[in-house]
Amino acid sequence: MKKSILLVMVVAMTAVFSLKSFSQTSFKISNESGYQLFGLMVSQDGGEDWTGDLLTTSEFPSGTFTNVTIPEGYTCQIYIKVTYMVEGEIYEEVLARADVCSYTGIKILANTSGSGSNWMTTQYLGYK
Repeated sequence: MKKSILLVMVVAMTAVFSLKSFSQTSFKISNESGYQLFGLMVSQDGGEDWTGDLLTTSEFPSGTFTNVTIPEGYTCQIYIKVTYMVEGEIYEEVLARADVCSYTGIKILANTSGSGSNWMTTQYLGYK
């Protein structure tokens, strides 16, 4: 009987702590890409189901940051897709999976591969 009660308590406590980690719906995004971003969407699995644009303004210049709120029902682990322009061409990049509950925010950076093509990457800003 005591083992059953203990097991129920452990399961209940685990559920409470799990809900806490999934209740985080907003996080800081810092644009350090060198490009102006025009759109930011999130997806739970990185597939075809993306949110609409989550930016609160139509433009997100490099060197600035904003807070982004993800819709209810998303967990801490999400994929981020950004839209940006380089020399008149519009690009969309799906960034690596991001943990928006364990860190204070995400920095978006641009990298140039050896071939000179542009692509985006992320870096965490710090632990919560």
